Amino acid sequence: MAYTEFNLISNCAAASDGGSLWLSLSGAGGEVGFTLVRSIASRNTPVYGSVISENGLLSPEDVKHLCRRLNELQHSMPMCSDLVRGFVEAALERAAQPVVQAVGPANDRSAF
Repeated sequence: MAYTEFNLISNCAAASDGGSLWLSLSGAGGEVGFTLVRSIASRNTPVYGSVISENGLLSPEDVKHLCRRLNELQHSMPMCSDLVRGFVEAALERAAQPVVQAVGPANDRSAF
């Protein structure tokens, strides 16, 4: 995915699942949502702290590219700037950790 195609953070939310953060980015290709998984149900599992989109789990390299673009766009939606900073900080921390394979299908969202 080319994260440079996004030119606006169009929405954001803190989920009521115990800590997940959600951001929606818009660009020429449409709108895509990204979730930083920090739900209570995901704690102590390999998916905790991961970033997912409609296409599934993002690789650590994709997370770094996404975070770079989020830093560039964070002022496009001032009401989301604190959430964006928290998302980027936590996502980059997780991306720096060794990759642990989750058990089950790659797009299994039952723990989210």
